[in-house]
Amino acid sequence: LFFSIGIFLNCKTPRKFQKIQPIVPERASLYIIRSLQNPLSLWSYNVEIFQYKNHYKNDPAPMLFKVIRMSNGDFGAFYLPEGFYKIRIKEFQDSERILHFKKNSENFLHFYIFASSYSKAEVFLKDITKESALEYLLEDIHLNNVESSVD
Repeated sequence: LFFSIGIFLNCKTPRKFQKIQPIVPERASLYIIRSLQNPLSLWSYNVEIFQYKNHYKNDPAPMLFKVIRMSNGDFGAFYLPEGFYKIRIKEFQDSERILHFKKNSENFLHFYIFASSYSKAEVFLKDITKESALEYLLEDIHLNNVESSVD
């Protein structure tokens, strides 16, 4: 009985997407979107965000900034200082992207899994437009906000 009550109390309703938040001066906004899709949809993956102190070519060891556990139909939204960032899916080492986020900018990444019966699954972190991001964020009565510094 206590176990059932504990599980019930720990279950919380995920926050759904409502709107894209306004730009914050001197910050870049980043939305990472894992849209609803069939391939490997049962598994959750860790999205790692690393921040470089300087230019990525001069900094061989960026600092881990944030880890987000993302399931199918989730998104995360963050305000970040301007700079270079490495973003990757921990379980897929070849998914790494190095990006430069400028202050006062909006950035949208689509976390996409491609799987076929002929090859192993491949993961992509693809830049998308604000319009495409909104289409994904609003699908299936809004995606779930897994973690955010943008509220």
